[in-house]
Amino acid sequence: MRITGGQWRLWLQMLRQAVSEQRYEHCRRVAGEAVRLARHYGFDEEMACLAGLTHDVARDLPPAELLERAACYGLTIGPDEEINPIILHAPVGAAILEREWHITDTAVLTAVSLHTVAAPAMDEFSQLLYLADLIEPGRKKWPELPQLRALSYRHTGLAMVMALEGNFRYLTACHNFIHPRATAAYEFFRKKSAEY
Repeated sequence: MRITGGQWRLWLQMLRQAVSEQRYEHCRRVAGEAVRLARHYGFDEEMACLAGLTHDVARDLPPAELLERAACYGLTIGPDEEINPIILHAPVGAAILEREWHITDTAVLTAVSLHTVAAPAMDEFSQLLYLADLIEPGRKKWPELPQLRALSYRHTGLAMVMALEGNFRYLTACHNFIHPRATAAYEFFRKKSAEY
């Protein structure tokens, strides 16, 4: 999939309409980080830019609309999603990109759908987006962030372990729940890390 200048301009305009200015700037920083990671690991930089730029397209939708769109798109809505609909912004965002923005690249859609909760055995391109979202230059969430940034450019699997551990600490401190799929992803990457 090659992207024309006209498509980029249209998608940037659509993104500006879909998210706040602060979120838009975050998406631009994630896109830049995703491109740097893609260049480092030999992935398609244009697709990495697209995934990073669009990953939060549904992030500013209200919880009721996320639930409504998820149901409309036939997405799985479990008890965890009903309690905390914000985690649906990743799969809902991927559905919006496919159905409304006509983005067809499977790697981009998969990465966007997994960028919040993660998943066991997620592919390396999806790992790049997950990590880019956490290490983009505007993030100042964890004391370990400099180490995570460095590790992300050495080994994505090990970086996923560190990222998920940090995310769990953050969620626990904020008294937020940890999605079972995130726990399963952590166990998967932790076991895989023993092989590295």
